[in-house]
Amino acid sequence: MGWSDLSEVIRHPEMIARALGRAHAGNWLPQQLQSRLSTFRKGQANLGRQVERLTQADLSGAIKLDEYQRRRAEIEQNSGSLVSQEQQVMAQGRR
Repeated sequence: MGWSDLSEVIRHPEMIARALGRAHAGNWLPQQLQSRLSTFRKGQANLGRQVERLTQADLSGAIKLDEYQRRRAEIEQNSGSLVSQEQQVMAQGRR
């Protein structure tokens, strides 16, 4: 970073806010880590859709309550695992 970069930041402090926003969103991470985070987020979205379908099946009477509870517990366990992995990737990026 040179003097011209520094003077640009001083004249336009909103640049710092935008950079911090990108950092909080994970955009500052190396491409490989960003890719892994994207995969985790897609996995979480998929699990959310599974919960919705499972709930609909339960509400319609297509599955029994004990089966619903078993499958829901599996989905929640998978979700917890994805969250944990995502946190590990974010910790790697902070290093």
